[in-house]
Amino acid sequence: MNIKPAIITVGDEILWGDQVNDNQAWLIQLFRKQQIPAQLTMTLPDSVEIIAHWMNLLLNQEYFPIFVSGGIGGTHDDCTRDGIAKGAGVALTVHEECFEILRQRYGDRFNESRQRMAHLPHGCELLPNPLGAPGFIIKGIYAFPGFPQMLKLMTTFALEHCLKQFQPSIWAMEEVSMMMSEGEIAHVVEKFSKQWPEIRLGIYPHPADAEWRVTLRLRYPLNETQIKTEFEQLIIQLCEVHKSPVRRLSVV
Repeated sequence: MNIKPAIITVGDEILWGDQVNDNQAWLIQLFRKQQIPAQLTMTLPDSVEIIAHWMNLLLNQEYFPIFVSGGIGGTHDDCTRDGIAKGAGVALTVHEECFEILRQRYGDRFNESRQRMAHLPHGCELLPNPLGAPGFIIKGIYAFPGFPQMLKLMTTFALEHCLKQFQPSIWAMEEVSMMMSEGEIAHVVEKFSKQWPEIRLGIYPHPADAEWRVTLRLRYPLNETQIKTEFEQLIIQLCEVHKSPVRRLSVV
């Protein structure tokens, strides 16, 4: 299985701007540190139908892993469990192990709303949560609570779980700045990108009065050494044509 991470955050409060989406930013950095950057991020409302639609689409397009945070509590607007189950094509059933974990945690406070948190997609695996109700794993979808302190504790196990299933391609990065404008080199950079479709090559212009006026940021599979060599040649050629020095900002 190839890695193609997707990060999904769920909640009307995020879409309405009531709450800053810190979970998305944190998860992006989590994958970045593993050198397996996220390929897609999105925020979805508290809607079973919309969540189901996107889960089904992402599964069909072979995104993996799909990290989903938010909407797995016990209130009426916690729709993520239902949406994931529907998108994955399975029923929502009482997960006996989860039910027992919650019963022991809440004791005589284990009311109907809290029991709802044990209604999970059929066949799922539990995602341990030392601070509250478990998350779950189904068909490469990893569902977490929206509470940041819980999410951060649970992702260690989740990453270990998904990394066992594949050998990820590690990405490297090279970043250089030059004294030339974006428009002068755009066609050359585009040609290079088309020559190597597996790369990510961005052009980032700076203000016209800045000393270093454009930055190229190349991300490529670490084992593709030919790409690095060809990129170095591209930089040399651009600097010769435009009579510009080069500043290497970072190599990762």
